[in-house]
Amino acid sequence: MSSIQPSFVIASCHPKQLAEFYGKVNDVEIQKGISSSHFLVPLNNGLNIQIYQPSKSREKLEKGRSVALCFQKQPSPHPLQIVCEWSLQLKEIGANAIGVPTNESFGAEAWVADPERNQFLIFVPLLN
Repeated sequence: MSSIQPSFVIASCHPKQLAEFYGKVNDVEIQKGISSSHFLVPLNNGLNIQIYQPSKSREKLEKGRSVALCFQKQPSPHPLQIVCEWSLQLKEIGANAIGVPTNESFGAEAWVADPERNQFLIFVPLLN
């Protein structure tokens, strides 16, 4: 069985307010995420909408690119290593990296494009 958890991810300048909006739309209580600028909107089907404020070092995402699928693996003490290996595995099956994997205080992530150039995020939280 796979340990990858799919979810939706939305980059936002005001993640708490946007999470509250989607919480009301779905009639659910939002949850605190892995940082002070990360929130989860749990959906009834088991999926989550993850809403976060992008790193200041990351270029601002254009509208239309700020909503994407997110695939998350289990937390690790070495998340960047896992994201780099995962990126290579995805490349072998036709994906293209968008930039380089980044290490953040909460874990590691990389933007990837599928064979039709749809972008998605792969993410591994830092195990504390």
